[in-house]
Amino acid sequence: MYKRSMEVLNKVFEHFNKISPIPPAEWEKALGIFRPVKLQKGHFFEGQGQVASKFAFVVKGLLREYYALNNGKEFIKTFKSEFQFPCHFRSLLLGEPSRHEVQAIEDTFLLVAHYSDYKNLVDNHMCWHKIAVSVLEEILLEKENREFEFLTMQAGERYKLFIKKYSHIVDRIPQYYIASYLGIDPASLNRVIRKITSQEPGQPE
Repeated sequence: MYKRSMEVLNKVFEHFNKISPIPPAEWEKALGIFRPVKLQKGHFFEGQGQVASKFAFVVKGLLREYYALNNGKEFIKTFKSEFQFPCHFRSLLLGEPSRHEVQAIEDTFLLVAHYSDYKNLVDNHMCWHKIAVSVLEEILLEKENREFEFLTMQAGERYKLFIKKYSHIVDRIPQYYIASYLGIDPASLNRVIRKITSQEPGQPE
């Protein structure tokens, strides 16, 4: 089990305190509802087809959110790393079974709360409300950008944006996951990478 050291908690506090100042009493309330969870590589946070009830925050690690079809195909919708929230938001809000999986790509350490406790926290102090709005704004922007990329850009352009957006974690993501995120097969991704590399300055014609 992951130990909530003061150093780790201080980093979490500093991250959220930049969004909205958190009074000490409110921080203590948050610590009272979130518990540390270690999610081993390959394991899932709740699951597709289940009604979600928990809200999570990544302290350290990396996860993928993806749709798993009955024919075995998978489509990755996003990746979540440090200081992000890998959750089944639609399921939490509507009380319906989740449509996607959340799986750890590497050993991951989470802070997890029951959604009802988290919602109560948000409803009772403006600092948490501002933080929640900031999180939702980030998710909405990501969703709109992803839609724009798929509707208007070729695979090569989407790959370049992916490398830029996820530059801090790209080396931790298997290439076949990157292909799934881009909506192409691994062979097509290899061709995209070769083409981009051949066009870089200093490369032979």
